[in-house]
Amino acid sequence: MNVNYESLFMMLKFAGAMLGILLVVFILALLTPVLAKKVDKLFKKDDLNAKKGNDFPDVKGIYDAQLSGENDENNGDENKDGK
Repeated sequence: MNVNYESLFMMLKFAGAMLGILLVVFILALLTPVLAKKVDKLFKKDDLNAKKGNDFPDVKGIYDAQLSGENDENNGDENKDGK
């Protein structure tokens, strides 16, 4: 059996590069909420928010669980009459 090792090595190198890109995207997705919380704490202005009554929204990651009833008004799957 004759195996073309040059093509096999090229395919493995390409697959490794694609897995590397996916790993970078995954790590960025996990680090984004952590960095957002730190930036919010760094730039938080307590006096202005206390007077206006505004608080920063909770920062959630893409893999955080959604609470039941949290997104009821934005669900466009059903009509308003429930049918």
